[in-house]
Amino acid sequence: MARNIVILSPHFPPHYHRFWLNVKQAGAHALGIGRGADLVFYCAVVIMMIGFWMVYVRLRGLRREMTMLVRHLAILEARKEYLSNESESGK
Repeated sequence: MARNIVILSPHFPPHYHRFWLNVKQAGAHALGIGRGADLVFYCAVVIMMIGFWMVYVRLRGLRREMTMLVRHLAILEARKEYLSNESESGK
């Protein structure tokens, strides 16, 4: 059974590098940005901002879960101490 394999390399075809430069330049021009390199930089900044936001949301959720756990443990400890004091005073 024969399989077709496509390998994308920056060295094949010889004009492959120029193709991607032109794609970046066309995309930058369509968005009103002067250079293709600026477009790549702006996209990287947006991706990093999304990543930072996702980390922030995750940490906020973990902080909320930890607060609920600590509150629950504090209530259990207070209840345990109250019951032990009550049983000692009742003797």
